[in-house]
Amino acid sequence: MEKKLDILYAEDHLETAARFAREMEAYGFRVRTVHNGEAALRAFGEEKPDAVVLDYRMPGISGLEAAEAIRRTDAQVPILILSSYTEYAAATLKNGCADFIRKDSSTEEICLRIERAWQASQGTLPASEPAAADEVYYLNESSWYNASTFTLYLDEKPVPLSGMPGQFLAKLCRQQNHFVTAEELCQILWGVYNKGKQKQLHDYASRLRKMLEAIPEVALRSVPGKGFQLQTIDY
Repeated sequence: MEKKLDILYAEDHLETAARFAREMEAYGFRVRTVHNGEAALRAFGEEKPDAVVLDYRMPGISGLEAAEAIRRTDAQVPILILSSYTEYAAATLKNGCADFIRKDSSTEEICLRIERAWQASQGTLPASEPAAADEVYYLNESSWYNASTFTLYLDEKPVPLSGMPGQFLAKLCRQQNHFVTAEELCQILWGVYNKGKQKQLHDYASRLRKMLEAIPEVALRSVPGKGFQLQTIDY
């Protein structure tokens, strides 16, 4: 990427903040680091960053509360939430954040997700045919899902997905026209089956179903006792 992105990064754990900031700067970003939600709001008001990265759990104003405040003043800037707790993913995505990223993700993955969120905000994500090495599932002649990059292409226009919904759709694509149980999906997303996660699975399914409505050949079914099924026509 030719443009050097300016990142506003809020993290209350000082050692984690210093490490992530150092690694993001080594990747090629310019990073301004603050250590709580209030400071993030002040810093955002002082300068216009290209993207905002917030720790979810901070004293005072949480990352999600800071994100909501920023979103009220700027509808375009991509906001990404970092957390070790995947149960926050659904709330993050429902509140207009561009992505939810686990803190144990590699620095390269974190930086790539920041880049993609910024590209999506600018409308500059490439809409070209996927590379042959990518894991690609065609949904009709002009729509496909690239499971390697978690990118859904609707009428050749890219729609980047975050990690959890991206993995959810990837599993359904791999077993299209067959039911995938909630137990299987929980093992993929969280490494353990927990009935309390079923609401999150249905939240992901609902979000994906709205996106897939644009493809008449595709339906995402949820059937109690069976699981989830992506019904498609083979291409």
